[in-house]
Amino acid sequence: MMQAICYAMCFVYLYTDVNQNYEIVGQSEPEGHDYQRWDGPGMGSMVLSTVAGAQNIAVIQSPDASPIQETAYREFSRLTALIMGRAPLQVKENVLDHVRERTTDIVLIGDSALSNQIMRDNNISLDPITGSDGYLIRSVELDGKNYLLILGERAVAALYGVYEYFERFCDVGYFPEGDRILKKEKLPLEKLDIVDRPRFAHRVQHLESRAVNLVQSSYYWNLDQYRHAIDWMAKNKFNMELPMNKRGFATNPSNEANDGAFRYVALERYAMERGFRYLLYHPFDVYPNGEHPDMLLPKEFNRQEDREKYGFHDSVDYYYSSGEGGVMEERIKNALVVHAKDPEAKVFQDMWDLTGLSPTDFANKLPDYVSVGELMVFREPAHIEANYYGGKEWFMVWIPSLFWGETLGGDLKRIVRIMREVAEDPKARKCDGFWPMSEGQYYWNHRLYGFASARLAWNPADWTLDRLIKRYVELRYDLPFRVPMTRAMNQLVEWMANHDPARPMHMQAPRMYSSVGGWAYSENLADYADNPDLRHVLDTGLTLADQLENDPFFESDLTEIARTYYTQIWASNFLELRRAGREAANAVRGNRSYVTHGLDNVLFDVDFDRKQDESPKFKLKGPWRVENNVLTSDNDSNQYQPKKEEIADGITRLEPQALHPQLIVVDPSSNNYALSIQFQPKQEHGTIVFFVRGNNPQEAITVKFNYGDGQVVVHANGFGDHPQELKQQSFGVYTLSDATWHQAVIQATGSLVKLYIDNELIVNFDHQERRGYIPIELQEKKWDQGGFGIEVHGPGIAIKQLKAWTINPEPPSLLAVTIEDQDKFEEASLRAQKHARLCDTIFEAMNNLLATRPEFSVEKFIRPEYRAIDPEGWLSFSTSVRSNGFLRAYNRTESFEVNERVYRREAQAFSSRVLEQIKSKSTEQVAIGDPKFCQGIHQIWREWVIDPVPSRSKFKGSTTKAVLQGLASIDNLDQN
Repeated sequence: MMQAICYAMCFVYLYTDVNQNYEIVGQSEPEGHDYQRWDGPGMGSMVLSTVAGAQNIAVIQSPDASPIQETAYREFSRLTALIMGRAPLQVKENVLDHVRERTTDIVLIGDSALSNQIMRDNNISLDPITGSDGYLIRSVELDGKNYLLILGERAVAALYGVYEYFERFCDVGYFPEGDRILKKEKLPLEKLDIVDRPRFAHRVQHLESRAVNLVQSSYYWNLDQYRHAIDWMAKNKFNMELPMNKRGFATNPSNEANDGAFRYVALERYAMERGFRYLLYHPFDVYPNGEHPDMLLPKEFNRQEDREKYGFHDSVDYYYSSGEGGVMEERIKNALVVHAKDPEAKVFQDMWDLTGLSPTDFANKLPDYVSVGELMVFREPAHIEANYYGGKEWFMVWIPSLFWGETLGGDLKRIVRIMREVAEDPKARKCDGFWPMSEGQYYWNHRLYGFASARLAWNPADWTLDRLIKRYVELRYDLPFRVPMTRAMNQLVEWMANHDPARPMHMQAPRMYSSVGGWAYSENLADYADNPDLRHVLDTGLTLADQLENDPFFESDLTEIARTYYTQIWASNFLELRRAGREAANAVRGNRSYVTHGLDNVLFDVDFDRKQDESPKFKLKGPWRVENNVLTSDNDSNQYQPKKEEIADGITRLEPQALHPQLIVVDPSSNNYALSIQFQPKQEHGTIVFFVRGNNPQEAITVKFNYGDGQVVVHANGFGDHPQELKQQSFGVYTLSDATWHQAVIQATGSLVKLYIDNELIVNFDHQERRGYIPIELQEKKWDQGGFGIEVHGPGIAIKQLKAWTINPEPPSLLAVTIEDQDKFEEASLRAQKHARLCDTIFEAMNNLLATRPEFSVEKFIRPEYRAIDPEGWLSFSTSVRSNGFLRAYNRTESFEVNERVYRREAQAFSSRVLEQIKSKSTEQVAIGDPKFCQGIHQIWREWVIDPVPSRSKFKGSTTKAVLQGLASIDNLDQN
């Protein structure tokens, strides 16, 4: 049985046998031992053991040590003290002779006169690691003493060597929770011979976590939290960090140092002492004319003398520009501005948004001095298609979590395979970087991914997937627990690799995007058939619940798996709730259709089967023609010819991206009208776009749907500079078949806009009800009149009929109707009630779990006193939580406070709306933009801004107990 002791000040967990005595360094010395202190010149008080056979270690300090080398000295001493219970001697090189006889082992870290002499005398060469951050760990016996050399060509190599020594030979684990230490009587310092160098020169982590996801965002970190993150990265041998842009700690409100520049410089120097290079992030995307306010700072702490002081091997500044969807011209401009300011600068540019280009064209358009960043989103690695970027330098980018990435992420099997192939491919020698950057939640909820990414960034050739998982478990768990936890981790990785729809993405394998991104979950119920497999992973880990309750490493892993499982089963139950509402409406309606309600006057009726002449109010615009009942573009014209390019499984890009009108319908001279299209999808993906209530597409309300992924978007352009955008995946679109004809109808009556597909209500948007969301100066403007139109994106969509007609205004409520299928209605009603209860029970289980995790708490930042310190930051936080009132899945897993006060209530509001729809025997299901639902959402948000503190008390038990009780309550309800 092992016992954990937490050394909180240093984020260290100490494990020792319960029968042994252990004292934390700095407290009283263990009884039963005889000690002498050595107070060398400037050394402070150190401890020597006089017990026979005891190991006394001396760490030799060079008088010319760089700041990085001094960090290596301190870290060796700190870790030794934590393992052995006492620190080694730290001895200046010129007084070594005074204590040599009292020591058993002498450690030489980094460059010094003595280490150089030993290397010459023993023919030890640094040639294998020349030109890299590589290190050498070598034991040498000399004059009856054991000398341990840890050094490399560069200053940072010694620090990496120290961390590698303790991990490889002492099983020290470096994790976000802290360092996991196993106590030993002696350090293994003899017969060691290790030479190691990195495969990639640039190993980058993301220190700036987006303010979009403020629960775990670095925006709210204090200085100690930043230092802890920097320490974790250094221990895992990352050598570059993406520092703060305008969302980062330069603007972080704090009761400590509120001076952004001071905080910036203080932390950057702390990072430089651990071997990090400055990497200016987004210097020109965010600020006009390239005038980033932090541009002055690099010249302050990246001067040549600083580089020499910190032991950096070159004098180059580094800049990174993502582009984030920016057009190619802007990306090139960024690079040109950087190059003009500093011709020696190293510039990195990733493929965040290819802007319609192939990887080859993207790379060719960038200047030669720009390193090309390949995002790992392609079905096959892009560098092969791009012929290794024509000799340019390039780097690989893996993003385990985007700003909406809230569950376990990515196909780790695929990532390991690709990185090993790159490392071993002689044609890929120009690939000089690996950037595993968790954009949204940093490493807190991606511990396995953080561990794996660090080792892949150093040298993927050394690490198979099996070895990664095995070593991860070895460093986190004691021997009795390793077999079941290894089994659980392997099951988890297998689940993520095979989860359907399996996507070779940099994002999470489960399609569990948060509501901020709009795509909340898969609409295909079959995609959740593997939920029992994920539950099996959770149950495997929970076999150790009795032994490992309150173990910080076990409960961290348990949290990740449980959060993902809760998210998955919540989404499936939410989908079942929506389907029950849909089926209840169908049972009421039967075969009756209310889509064409109020038919008044036909404007046109174009039947492509009969090749009917065009109506005067209808025309084809652009080089389009109807050929064999299919709308087709003219092959002689390239201007409107869409170029389909598949960039990943399930993702296509059309060029040009700008809207290209295919069909336009002019003003119907009526405020109330409907437009229908009868179509058959002949491709996997395609989009049909309706424009209503506007005289041109720029001012109209836009309703579009993509029948490939089921995404429906309502975009209210007429709402000024901040158009409303409502997104949701809809099973009424997702399930469209390419074997049958389908009908889409857009209906506008007054301020109400509805979209029906195959008689199913998909959009129910009342833009007059949304006036409270838009600027006051626009609230009197009428957007209930004007022309309408339609676009069809994607050639090969078969169109059978286009029809438009004016209609009478829809009455306030549809007439009461009889239920067509009573049995089906009652079954749907009972099912809806059950899934509504399950959704809320899962939310409660999730929130109880989050309540036990300090990293998932925003209690400090929502208190009135903190909101008063930084009202602007609070506004940013509160509005990022805001739903914007669209129908979506509430699978947010941010914090107890946000989940309890906002998202759980929103989920309850939707469940209530569905049950109300069923109770009223409505013929229409709750749809995107449902006015009553949106009003409820808006009220919840207003209350959140005023009073964000939850009234319900937090769960008081351990994480393990929260998970066990949560699963029991869910199972009990599910089985009844």
